[in-house]
This record gives sequence, C-alpha cells and structure tokens, in this order.
Amino acid sequence: MAPADLAARIIELEAQLAELERELSVRGEGAILQTLMADISKRQAVEEELRAANEWLHLAQEAGSVAAYSFDLRTHKLLWSRSTKSLYGFPADAEPTLEGWLAAIHPDDREGVQAVAEAAIAHGRDVDQRFRIVRGGDTYWIQDRARVQLGRDGGPAKLLGINVDVTELVNLQRQSAENEQRLRLAMQAEQIACWDWDLTTGAVTWDETLPRFAGLKEEFGGSFESFWELVHEDDRALVRAALDAALAGDGDYEVSFRMVRSDGGIRRTQTRAVIIRDDDGRPLRMVGVDHDITDRFSAEQQLQIFNSELHHRLKNNLATVQALVRTTLSSSPDLATFEKTFSQRLDALATTYELLRRGGASARLADLINAEIAPYASIESRLSVSGPDVLLSSERAIALGMIMHELTTNSCKYGSLSVPEGALEVRWSLDQLERGSQLSIDWIESGCPPVQTPSHQGFGSKLLQRLVTRQLNGSVSREWKASGLTLRIVCPLG
Repeated sequence: MAPADLAARIIELEAQLAELERELSVRGEGAILQTLMADISKRQAVEEELRAANEWLHLAQEAGSVAAYSFDLRTHKLLWSRSTKSLYGFPADAEPTLEGWLAAIHPDDREGVQAVAEAAIAHGRDVDQRFRIVRGGDTYWIQDRARVQLGRDGGPAKLLGINVDVTELVNLQRQSAENEQRLRLAMQAEQIACWDWDLTTGAVTWDETLPRFAGLKEEFGGSFESFWELVHEDDRALVRAALDAALAGDGDYEVSFRMVRSDGGIRRTQTRAVIIRDDDGRPLRMVGVDHDITDRFSAEQQLQIFNSELHHRLKNNLATVQALVRTTLSSSPDLATFEKTFSQRLDALATTYELLRRGGASARLADLINAEIAPYASIESRLSVSGPDVLLSSERAIALGMIMHELTTNSCKYGSLSVPEGALEVRWSLDQLERGSQLSIDWIESGCPPVQTPSHQGFGSKLLQRLVTRQLNGSVSREWKASGLTLRIVCPLG
C-alpha cells in the first residue's frame, strides 16, 4: 500500500474509533451493557487494523524519507507523523503548527507552495509540487503530494498528504541535464549527429544536428529513403555494402561517404553504429552517429600534398648537395681547398634556407642578394643593390641563392670585390609578358684588375649555367669588359 493510501486509511480508522467512542458516551448504562459485547469485537478489529496501518506507514516513511501529515481545514489543526520532525529538522518536542512548517520552507518558495495548496482546496484538486526546505543551513528538495478529503456536508474538511525527500533525485536530474548539455555542445562543436533506426518499422529519428550540417531546409522525412536521398550517388554502393555486411552479422556498421546538401554542397561524414538484436540474432535497431569530417578530410589532403612537396624538395636538396660535393671535389687540388670551398657553398645554402624559413617557404630577392653580399659591408659605399619587390618561390630562391654565392665568390677572387677601388652594382627588373612575369638580373662589376675572356669554363661557371638553365628555365649572358664582368640572367618568375 502506498504511503498516501496508508495515511488516508489511518485517518479513516481514527474516525471510526472516534465514532464508536461518541456512540458509547451518548447511550445509557443499559445500552452500554447491551451493546458492549457486540461492539467490543468491532473496536478490537479497528484498533488492530489501525496499529498495523501505522506500523506499515512508519516503515515506509523510514525506508523512503517519507513524512505524512493531516491538516484540518476547519480547525486549522496540523498533525504529522514521527518522521516529519526528522525530515524538516524540527526538535523532538516541537508542536506541529502551520507557521512552523511554512518557516522551514525556503523563502523563495513559500508563496508558490501556499498558492498551490489554496488552489487545490478551492477547486478540489490534488497537490503535486516540489519545493525547497532549509535544514541545518543546507537546502533540501521536497516532493509534496496531497489530496483534499471531503466532510459529511460535501465540503473540504482535511488535506491529507505525504512529503518525500527528493534531494538526491533533483541533484541527479540536474547533473544529468548538465552532462547532456555538455555532450550536446561537444557534439555540435564536433558536428556529430545521433540517429536511431527502427528496423522493424523503418522509422529513423535524428537529433537537431543533422539538419544543420546536411543543410536540410525542410523537416527530415524520418525514413531510410529520406536518408538515402542524402547519400552521394557515387558512394551508394559503398554504403549499401557496409550496411548489408553489418546486418548480416559481420561486426558493427562503419563507413565514410559524401553527403549531398540541399544547396548542392558536399559534406563528408564518418558513420558508426551498433546493431541491437533479439535473442535469435535478428536485427531490431541500429543506433549510431554521423560525424562531419569535411574539414578534417580537407586538412588531411593538404597534409598529404605538403608531405609530398616536402619529400620532393628534400630529394632536390640532396641532389644539389651531392652535385656540390662531386663537382667541388673534382675541382679542388687538395682536401683543405675542398673543405673551405664546400663549407662556403653549404653556408650559402643555409643562408637561403634561413630566409625561406622566415618567409614561410618564400623569400624576397633583395634579402637574398643582401645576405650573400653582407660579409662585404665594409665596402658598402661601392655597392649598389636596387630593384622592385620580388617574392621568390623556394625552388627559385635556392637556385638564385647559389648563383649569387658563386658570383660573389668569383668577384672576391678575381673581380671588383678583390681590389679596394672595385665597385659592384646589382639591379633587377620585371617585365609583364603574355604568359606571366619575366625577371631580369644584371650583375655589373667595375674598377677590376685587367680581365679577359676565359679560355674555358671553370666549375663556378658551369654550376651557374646549370642552375640558370635547369632550375630557373632561363638564360645567362656574360661580357668581359676591361672594367670588369657584366652578366645578365633572364628567367620566368611564375
């Protein structure tokens, strides 16, 4: 028997006992003697049932933090069970009063509690409300359920009810709501949609995330056919195969496919699901998630391209170093000369790579030239570097860095940088052609020792020629004047 029913039964039994006592008091002694034997068994039965009901109610109250109460609407007398005092934190000798009960209710909830009770009494409705009480400085939640008992005249006579401590339930509900909210926010941030497919009825339900990343302008149809319309036609065979395999019992359902938005856009989704089966292994439901991985997929593609480009550049760089080792070694009379020359050329490469690192895989031509000539800042008054702002790709920067190094090294040995009166001018220009831009670089030396056209090409000249023609797809021209070397490099910039 429910605590509320027990409380009502106790009130009913107490009324029966009161009626018996009233009848005995109004009858005469003879009547008492005549009816005593007849009524004694009835009274004993009522008292026995009353004791049993009280005991049941007391056990229910102790087990479930339940307190019963009765409020006489005509005398305003309040009665409550023993557990009410412990539930509300009242002293053991406290007299039950309406004022004391209201004082224990949280101030913010008192007005609402009174309004609900008054409306129930006025309209004969049941009370079902939740409010807070303050006990020992802490707040607890109470579920209040009560029913109006009518008197013999048909009017409201008593309010019988129970109070249950539901603090733990409220805390669990709050924690569950917070966890659900956090989960929902995380799923929205990660573009994850949950779905449930009833395989017996064909009904499919989705959460609110799906319409957002699927771009649905109308309500989702709620069927497998509605879902199938979203699958890119080129991926349907893949999805069908994965679905059939999962339903046949080959593990869970997992597949990646393209989803066609209502605006024609394409999103890529990663789908995972588990299949719920009956005792005979027949599939009943599929419960799963769709994860929008479009951005991650694009990032992975970019990473693959980057890795391929990095691998390509490393191969080219290793080939450049191998060529430097081979040719420097073949043109060096001894190991000391090889070590010095090779170290200088590696330094030139390192300088170019540092510029590329700072510029994010690109470098400015002015920075490249100045970096190679920087060691000769003492003759700054005899140096002239000028030209428009030109941004070089990594391949062109490496090639031009090596070229500037070879020209500078050669000038230090035989040209204008080898004598105090020498001067150097480096200038460049851009010309717009039908197929893109063309870069022209002029290297002009003056004040040099007497020079003449060399009878054969040395290693530096061969390296410069190879870099211009193979790496830059350009051309180089030289003129040995009496005042010094004049060199022009022409190459496409794109």
